[in-house]
Amino acid sequence: MKKRVLSLVLGVLMSITFISCGSTSSSQSDSKSESSSSESTASGDTIPIGVISPSSGALSDYGIAVNNAIALAIDEINASGGVLGKQIKATYLDDKHDSAEAVNCYNKLKGDKVVAVIGSVASADTSAIASVAAKDGKLILTPTSTNDAITGLGNSIFRACYTDSHQGEIMATFASKNLKAKTAGILYNTTDEYSTGLKDSFESAGKNSGLEITTTEGYGNGDVDFNTQLTKIASLNPDVLFVPDYYGTDTLIASQARAAGYTGPILGADGWDGVIEATDSGSMEALNNCFFSNHYSSDDTSEKVQNFIKAYKAKYDGKTPNALAALAYDSTYMVKEALEKAGATDDASIVKAMTGMTYEGVTGNIALDENRNPKKGAAIIEIKDGKYTWNSTVE
Repeated sequence: MKKRVLSLVLGVLMSITFISCGSTSSSQSDSKSESSSSESTASGDTIPIGVISPSSGALSDYGIAVNNAIALAIDEINASGGVLGKQIKATYLDDKHDSAEAVNCYNKLKGDKVVAVIGSVASADTSAIASVAAKDGKLILTPTSTNDAITGLGNSIFRACYTDSHQGEIMATFASKNLKAKTAGILYNTTDEYSTGLKDSFESAGKNSGLEITTTEGYGNGDVDFNTQLTKIASLNPDVLFVPDYYGTDTLIASQARAAGYTGPILGADGWDGVIEATDSGSMEALNNCFFSNHYSSDDTSEKVQNFIKAYKAKYDGKTPNALAALAYDSTYMVKEALEKAGATDDASIVKAMTGMTYEGVTGNIALDENRNPKKGAAIIEIKDGKYTWNSTVE
């Protein structure tokens, strides 16, 4: 991850550690940081929080963006005096997009006595963490995991993003109302919670809005050849094709769909964020006429959004933050607000303060309902000539 050197004052007051929870060895610098982290308590000059994300592996682009945004928010918070008279100190753990590793990360942070955990990114990994953390009453705030069942695992589990059921409904509405589609095909990962949840919600919402699902095809984790499924889909020629997966797979499917002769709109969800970066220049044309729902658009001209983008670019060599970064930034400020409202750092007080929170963030108004989920509109992003462009907003 690219990081700029902090000022001397912030460098003393806040340490940032990036380590793998399950590794049996680490670099010398990692070992020093890990030792320091394990001594952290809220009774000193710092308030320790934990961050779990995939900073390596298949979703590393997402994990790095999340970590970057959290570090930016913590810099800002600490520079403004911190929280409860103390500085926030974050420990960042890499779950490698592996559910067992994610639980290892959580257990390490629990041992480090962090007061809250932001993470993880993928729904399957967050579900694994939440299943354990709920029994402890530890605050878990996922910036980006959209699977509906996650927050139902316990009263201390929250999210800053909308749910798959809401996102699937949004894309079905966009297909039928905005694109005037009458038929749809679906190609999804049958072994992934995120993909199956979106498939189910799109299918249900589509049927309710008169969108006929002409075929539903599946594949498994690690598959890279989708020609059999796409040949069938292309022969049926649905008005739209819904592909709810992550960017690394999405780029393969888009390219193979066009090669199979499907020229219609390909729709996706927030997992498509990053697909341009994952696509080589020779295949970029395949992404034209692709649309996906997202949590914010960098084209948004509001002051809050543009200030965030400006600060992120200044810290990270001009890189434009993706939607996951925006959600992670909002999540960090939500934890800050919960700490301030609680006036304490024990689990019960922080969870109580987070419950029912309303926060106006970069990604919009985050009003947590009784199930600890925000109900928000979504930006529809269209890909044109290798660029993400705002198409519309669907509530």
